[in-house]
Amino acid sequence: MKKLLGTALSLVMTIGLASNVTVNAADFTKKEEVKEVNYVVDDVEEKPEVSYVNILFPQPVPGKTPKEVYFSTETEPLNAINNDELKTIDISEYWYVSEDGKNYSRMKADSKFELGKYYKLDPMELIDVAFSLYANMDKYINTDVASGLNKDFKASINDTPIDMNGSMAQLFAVVTSALDYGVCTAKVNNIEATIATPVDGEKQISEVKLVGEDSDKIELAKESKLIWIDEATGKEMAADEKYVAGKRYTAKFNVSLKEFCVYSDNVIATVNKDNSELVKVDEKTYTVKYTCYIEAPSIVKDATRKNDSSNKKLTDVNANNAVLADKSFTYVVTKVATAKKAGEVKVTGLVKKNVKKANIKATVKLNGFKYNVTAVGDKAFKGAKNLKTVVIGKNIKSIGAKAFANLKKLTKVTIKAKKLPKIGKNAFVKKGKKVTIKVNSKLKKSAKKALKKAKCKGIIVK
Repeated sequence: MKKLLGTALSLVMTIGLASNVTVNAADFTKKEEVKEVNYVVDDVEEKPEVSYVNILFPQPVPGKTPKEVYFSTETEPLNAINNDELKTIDISEYWYVSEDGKNYSRMKADSKFELGKYYKLDPMELIDVAFSLYANMDKYINTDVASGLNKDFKASINDTPIDMNGSMAQLFAVVTSALDYGVCTAKVNNIEATIATPVDGEKQISEVKLVGEDSDKIELAKESKLIWIDEATGKEMAADEKYVAGKRYTAKFNVSLKEFCVYSDNVIATVNKDNSELVKVDEKTYTVKYTCYIEAPSIVKDATRKNDSSNKKLTDVNANNAVLADKSFTYVVTKVATAKKAGEVKVTGLVKKNVKKANIKATVKLNGFKYNVTAVGDKAFKGAKNLKTVVIGKNIKSIGAKAFANLKKLTKVTIKAKKLPKIGKNAFVKKGKKVTIKVNSKLKKSAKKALKKAKCKGIIVK
């Protein structure tokens, strides 16, 4: 506490000297003695002390007035400061505004922050506020979380670290810099868009509509068009090509920032309210990738399967190399099913690439027919950036090349087969945290050998 008040006193005196303000050190000493007593907390041994405080002064927000922006904090432990209490501190009359970042004038408290203008706070005018904030820090501590301030705590202002052992001149320079916000910008947190649903047999959709709270801060990149990729071939659809049921398609389009707007560090994209992939092009542009699947029509229901004629109607779907899907995966038929005997399919991809878990079942029922899932295709899980765990069913006989390659978050794979599947080259290759593959205890030795042959290094076999 003494260290905190000493720092505050140094800051206040430095500011006072810089602004020719007379500071009575005796008054501060008196306040320090009073506040020292108030830091006695009953459960100090049960709760941690605050080791870090980042005081975030009010930030300029386009469209809001100085009275509508507030103090907040970041702390260790989390939520150790009651930010609701900090909102009672009013510095609305201390703002300065400039058109060019050079010539500043005082901002009116009821005027609004504007994009493209420059804003700053003058620390020389915040003497009383600075001292009150630090000297009364016990008032703002959340006693449900912390017992008080650690004597060796670290502090920052607007993410700028403060050197507790630095000179008063250094401290003043840091604070002055931290309170100069520069040009006012607007942050883009979410790129939201809508695209019409592709329909079997129809021409490609060409229109993208930007929606949501941040739609006024972004625009479709100039000369950018909506591109459709056929996931089965990995190639862009021809201009006159139409959609086909039972296939998966990825739409790609570019989005750029409008003037004085910036992307937040955690910007995300949603298309038709589904999470979509973002690929950074440059500081102002992102490519958005949205994947969708066109359901293959269920031609007959199970109740009619015993009718031979209905099986003939199903041959358009239940045929070798036909593309099928359920809610989780897309498949290719490798062996045709009949009313009495299961067919076979190979997993070729995920319907939604943002899933964290994937469970490949031993058998699936598609369009009224039963199929054994016997293979995982090459690059089947490409782009599944959030995938962490995979269960591979007991009927899988082969896992294709690069089937699970370069999935940074993938850490656990369970293979249920009693006979080890053939593992393709680089099927599980990745950087970063190692993948643990669990197999039948009798298959450990052969699994290690097969993975080594497939160039999959660093795999843990259990």
